[in-house]
Amino acid sequence: MKKQRRNFRLFLIGLPLITKLGIALLSIAFIFFGTSVVRHWNPQISPGTLFWNLFDDYYANISIDFLGTAITILIIDKINENRARENEKRDLALQMGSPNSAFAMEAVRRLRIRDWLEEVILQDKVDFSVANLQGFDLCDFDLSHMTLSGADFSNAKFDSTKFIHAKMDGTVLQGASLLACDLSMATLQKAKLMKAVLTDSRLENAILRDADLSNAILISANLTGACLANARLDGTDLTNANLEYVDFSGVELENTIGVPQKWLWAQRIINNRRKGEKFSGIELHNAYLRGAYLEQADFSKSIVDGSDFSKSILRGADFAGAIFKHVNFSQADLSNANFTRANLVETDFSGAELEHADFTGADLTGAKITREQLSKVKRLYQAILPDGKISE
Repeated sequence: MKKQRRNFRLFLIGLPLITKLGIALLSIAFIFFGTSVVRHWNPQISPGTLFWNLFDDYYANISIDFLGTAITILIIDKINENRARENEKRDLALQMGSPNSAFAMEAVRRLRIRDWLEEVILQDKVDFSVANLQGFDLCDFDLSHMTLSGADFSNAKFDSTKFIHAKMDGTVLQGASLLACDLSMATLQKAKLMKAVLTDSRLENAILRDADLSNAILISANLTGACLANARLDGTDLTNANLEYVDFSGVELENTIGVPQKWLWAQRIINNRRKGEKFSGIELHNAYLRGAYLEQADFSKSIVDGSDFSKSILRGADFAGAIFKHVNFSQADLSNANFTRANLVETDFSGAELEHADFTGADLTGAKITREQLSKVKRLYQAILPDGKISE
């Protein structure tokens, strides 16, 4: 009997889904209406008779067994269907990470048809380290925090896509369209962005160290606080780009397009390697000059506001008559510097070396500077101290 039931179940499993659903519905109907049908066929059969009792027991057993078998088979079918779907997703995700462009893009096509592309990407099922997805189109998508390092997205289209905190070291984006993208705090070290279009994109605090941005278009892009150290910017269009606090260490800006003079000054200052350079009379605002070598540099009569000179070497530098308001000189070496009649309102000298510096007639209103530091300076005659008092 058990063998017959097992064979019957195997027979049912092999049936089409629509047939299985029909059997399940018939089983339910048989349970609720079976006795009524039998009595209709033979009115002489009534409860309490021997035949009725035998029929009732048999009917109850076979009906429940029949229905249970049908339901079990439907559940097994659903499990197998889900397993097959997950296996297909896994296989397509592996295919999408292929170094063969045609093979990878075929996986993308199939994932789009099934509406699985977003799920497969966001669940980090794709290994992008060698993926060749040239011409990939994924606009208005959120790829924040994703690891895309090493992938080839040449000529891809990512307009309005978010890459916040994404890891994209060594990623190839040559000729890619990244209009209005958000790459804030993304890591793009050694990335290839030649001829890429990043107009109106956000790259605040992005790391683009050693990246190649040759002939890229960054019109009106926001690069505030970005690191472009040793990046290649030949022919790069930075018209109207926000370059405040950008690290230009080791960068040549002479061959860029649309860079204002003040940022050319910033690039020249940060890359200076000689004593006694002349920067007299320059105007500079919100520049990143951290760690610059500026020994004996001449900043007399210059106007510099809100810039970062922290940890810079400024021994013997000349700031006579200069306006250096809201500047960060923390931990800088300013020994023997000349601040005669300089405007240093709300400037930060925290931890700076000021031994033998001359502050004659300087305005230190609201500056961050300790009494111990002031005790080491060369002169403070007629200087306005942080508390507003005039030194004698």
